[in-house]
Amino acid sequence: MNGYINIKLGDKNRGIKFGNRALLDVMAKHQINGEAGLKFSFDLLVSLVYFGLVNNCMVSKQNVDFTEEEVTQWVDDLPMPQLTEIFNVFQKSYAGEASDEPTKSVKGKK
Repeated sequence: MNGYINIKLGDKNRGIKFGNRALLDVMAKHQINGEAGLKFSFDLLVSLVYFGLVNNCMVSKQNVDFTEEEVTQWVDDLPMPQLTEIFNVFQKSYAGEASDEPTKSVKGKK
């Protein structure tokens, strides 16, 4: 699993990395087993973004400078096409189709 997207959140460009750590954290939080699959919901999307941001910070040796509550607000402010793109990057990564492309970016609302 190796998906990446860069998006403006909290007035800062931030990398979201969908590695195995992010997947395991999302599955644990939402009590998802490998056979149940993922169903799109706002809570799931917030978790994907939050744990993807945390995963990116871990890999790039950056401090986590946001809370889950802040991420909830940032996700709430994004238009649906951008939310869908984030979810699609995760799904492709989950299926083994995504690559690590730090140049991929999505512009968020200010």
